[in-house]
Formats: sequence, structure tokens, C-alpha cells
Amino acid sequence: MVWSEKEVSMVSEDEARLAKLRAAVEDLWWMSETDAPFEVWVWDGVQPFEAQSLRQQMGYAPMTPMQVISLADFFAPVLVPKPWHRQAEGQVLQRYEQLYKLLLQVLDSVKVYRIGDRQLDVYIVGRSPTGTWMGLRTQAIET
Repeated sequence: MVWSEKEVSMVSEDEARLAKLRAAVEDLWWMSETDAPFEVWVWDGVQPFEAQSLRQQMGYAPMTPMQVISLADFFAPVLVPKPWHRQAEGQVLQRYEQLYKLLLQVLDSVKVYRIGDRQLDVYIVGRSPTGTWMGLRTQAIET
């Protein structure tokens, strides 16, 4: 297969986006009842991306609970400084804010898919300007 210059450029642009995301989440963990790392994620499903295809492609049962929320709603709890935060916690909040802004900068139509009941798999997914669906995934425990 021979790729055109445009196709090579599109792949390079997506690789640059993925590299920015990887750098932004390095040593950054999502805080819930357990802390979990972020992983950079690319949709490689044969179907167009949508909530049901995500559920199927990732092997979840059809009745597995799924909640779709906005990126702002997902990050809201970690973007507001609390009076008891020390300097180290404030730095983590800054990293979350930078990650939030980066996701909005490099992806369009970003949504957060929370799959499961108490032990959640979380997919932060958006579309790059080249049409590739990508983002981050992590886990959360909420009882």
C-alpha cells in the first residue's frame, strides 16, 4: 500500500496529538476511591464510533450500565481548589486543568463514557481533525 502525502500528514498529525496526550498524563492518576492511571486510547473498531459500538468492541454485556457525560462534568470535581489543599495537591489540580484544556484543543466532540456500576471503566473520547477517534481511558471506583 502506498500512502499519499496527505495520508502521511494526517497520520503524523494524529501521532503528534497522541504524543501530547501521553505527555500530559505521564504520572497523572485519576482520583476516586482508588487511584488509576490514564492510558492514551485510539478507536480501532471496524464500526463508526458511537456508544453502542464502544460497548460491543470493548466486550461489555449489552445491559452493562453506561453513562455519557460532558468533559466539563467529568473534570469539575478536580478543577476546583479546596481550602485544605496543600501545594502538591494544587499542582495536581493544575495538571488536571492543563489536561482538560489540551483535550478541548486537540479533539472535537469530546464526551466521557462511564461504563459499569461501582467499578467503572472511563473513556474520554473525541475526534481529531483527521477523523480519528481517540482519547484517554482510566478506571474509577464509586460506592
